[in-house]
Parts: sequence; C-alpha cells; structure tokens
Amino acid sequence: TSQNGFDSAPFPTVERSLESTYIPAVPKKPSVRTSTTVRRAIMIPSSRLFRASLVVLILLVPALAQDDAIKAVIKSVKDKYAPDRRTVVYDVAWSMQGPAVVLKGELDNPEVKAALIDGVKKATASAVVDSMRMLPDTALGEKLYGIVILSVGNVRSRPDNDEELSTQVLMGTAVKLLKSASGQYYIQMPDHYLGWLPRS
Repeated sequence: TSQNGFDSAPFPTVERSLESTYIPAVPKKPSVRTSTTVRRAIMIPSSRLFRASLVVLILLVPALAQDDAIKAVIKSVKDKYAPDRRTVVYDVAWSMQGPAVVLKGELDNPEVKAALIDGVKKATASAVVDSMRMLPDTALGEKLYGIVILSVGNVRSRPDNDEELSTQVLMGTAVKLLKSASGQYYIQMPDHYLGWLPRS
C-alpha cells in the first residue's frame, strides 16, 4: 500500500490491458488522380458549347441590326408624315415571315404607305409583305361621310361610351367616316382630329 492509501498494483495491469486492446485501423481513401483523358473529356463539352454559342451570336447580330433598321424607318416615316397621332392614322407593326418583312396595321394616307414600304426595302434589302389596312375601311362601302344629327356629339378616344371624352362636335358638322366598331364610327372632323362617335 502506498503512502496515499491506494494499492498501486492494479495500474500496470490496466496499462497492459489497454496496450493489448485491438483498435482497427481507419482505411485510407484512395487518391483520385484526374488523368489527361478525363480532363479532355471534361473540356470537350465546354468547347462545343462555346462554339455553339458563337454560332448563335453570329446569327443574332445581323437579325438585331435588321430589327433596328426597321424600327428606325417606321419612326422616321412617322416623324415626317404623322407627328401628331390625333390627326393622322399611323398604327404600324411588323414581323418576320421567313426572310420577308411583314408590315401590319392601319394607315389613312397612300403616300405614307408607299414611303414606309420603300424605306423598309432599302434599309433591309428584304422583300416586304404589305398586310396594312388603308382607311377608310372598304367595309363601309360608299358611306364615307356623315352629318352629325345630335345637338352635341361626344367624341371619344375608343369605341366605348365609358371612355374619356376627347372633344365634341355640333349638329350639322360634316365628318369623314373611316371605320366602324361596337356601334360607333371612327371619324375625322373638319379640324382633322380623330375619334369615335356613336352612330345614333
């Protein structure tokens, strides 16, 4: 027995038992090496993707340039012939149909239509398909003029009586009829202003 009152004999036995305890070794992870073949396999899709992106970019650049040219022509013709949309019908849109440019919308001046088609042809060197409607609408037949029979006619920006009032016309005023919809006529008044007027 030691001076502190404990028997020191068992301790060596414990140490020996610990030394003899089997502790399984942790297996090492095998090192992974990226071979040249693997690296090449990884790089090939990226290279192909880059080439595909480059082809798409090359195809898009001329298309974007053509879009800008068409927009510029439409704006230029508008600025020259139809600066005030309250007095001139100039509602133009466009789309592509294969290599051809399709012009759509409504106009009321043949000179403006000719200038627009000619401008797009020169700016794009493409064929132009004319799908624009000229006003007055042929559906009106021979009814191209009318006389206001109400004491005061309310003219609005859209063919709806709930729309905001644009102006008024007095009884006896002669107006030009351009088209009809929803029980109203799209008219041009003597001062050239445009708007919708109820038929009755």
